[in-house]
Amino acid sequence: MTTARDIFEMVSLEPTEEISPVVRSIFNDTTAKAMLGWTVESLRSESFGVGTLALMKVSGKAHIRGEVRPWSSVLKIMDCTPIEKTASVGTPIREVAAYKSGLFNGTATGLRSAKIHHISEKQANIVWLWTEDLTAKPGQFGYSWSSYQYFTIAETLGQFKGQMLRTVLPPESWMNYNAGITRWTSPAMMNLCKTLEQHSDSDYVRTVMPCQIFDRVLEFESEILLLARAIEHVPMTLAHGDFHIRNMFTQLGHDGVAQVVAIDLASVGIEPIGVDIGTLIGASLTWGDEEADAVMSIEREVFNSFVHGLRVQGCVIPEDTIRLGYLGTLCGYARSVGTIPSTVAHEYGPWEWVLKRYGGSKQQLPYSYRRRIEFAVAIFDEAVGLVRRLGYR
Repeated sequence: MTTARDIFEMVSLEPTEEISPVVRSIFNDTTAKAMLGWTVESLRSESFGVGTLALMKVSGKAHIRGEVRPWSSVLKIMDCTPIEKTASVGTPIREVAAYKSGLFNGTATGLRSAKIHHISEKQANIVWLWTEDLTAKPGQFGYSWSSYQYFTIAETLGQFKGQMLRTVLPPESWMNYNAGITRWTSPAMMNLCKTLEQHSDSDYVRTVMPCQIFDRVLEFESEILLLARAIEHVPMTLAHGDFHIRNMFTQLGHDGVAQVVAIDLASVGIEPIGVDIGTLIGASLTWGDEEADAVMSIEREVFNSFVHGLRVQGCVIPEDTIRLGYLGTLCGYARSVGTIPSTVAHEYGPWEWVLKRYGGSKQQLPYSYRRRIEFAVAIFDEAVGLVRRLGYR
């Protein structure tokens, strides 16, 4: 299985007995049998996780108790060859283990993972992960959310976290642990920050960050380490680990209440309580202007919705402590934002991928990114002030 074409052909030629377990799960009926003639459609994604070989939608028909009914499922084919545990926050092995664990199956708080229909190992370390098809669900958020949608998902997330804080979770070797902050103190990130310092005379960089702002952004490197130490005081619980709008969908449950459905469980772990809500805001800072501007304008209100969800579930953790856990992750993304002008200006590292995410031109970025840099400075100012106020030095 070497090319995407090879993979698609293999899926198209699968025997019906290999597809029927998927169909039986979809319809919750042991008599269901897949009919020959299913179709395979590639699914677009801005970025694939480590080890993902193909992502597709498979559609067909099935015989069920004398009826012929349509079905569809999303199939993710992954190379689960073990890699060094610290090499990546998200791994295929972790995603498979997270789905098997059932930790995100519950719907009592309105947050759950996509339903898993079937998992099979087709070759050594090659896993086929068949999940619920969410590609055409009514109410799908997509990539342009209203303020109401952010508030709704934040409160739902808060309720989920409040419930999980009351749950005793057995330690699992496959999980991440505190990756929500340590990913931002990695050697790779430190190297990106050094490129900014090296380009202090760049007109391109100075357009985004004139004198005082440039000097302030250079301080992010030491301050993220301060935050990493302070976050050790924040309670930890189960986290999705990659909780951004491209991994979230909504649909109505049987009771008519909206549910938030998450995909991509490759980064699941035990993290400080605010990591997922910090990712929800922070990740959007690294995409286009419309998305970044939207989250910057409602950042505090989104956090307040998250806290409200926690309180509904009886959480009594002080708000400053919750805020610290949240700001630790948000500052990680803000720090990344601070490195982007020099990365793009001097075509360093993954600059083309960064520019593609941004969705604009290299010439446009210095002018539109200015607001993000100012937001990043404000977030770091608040975070450092909070650490000092709480006495975590």
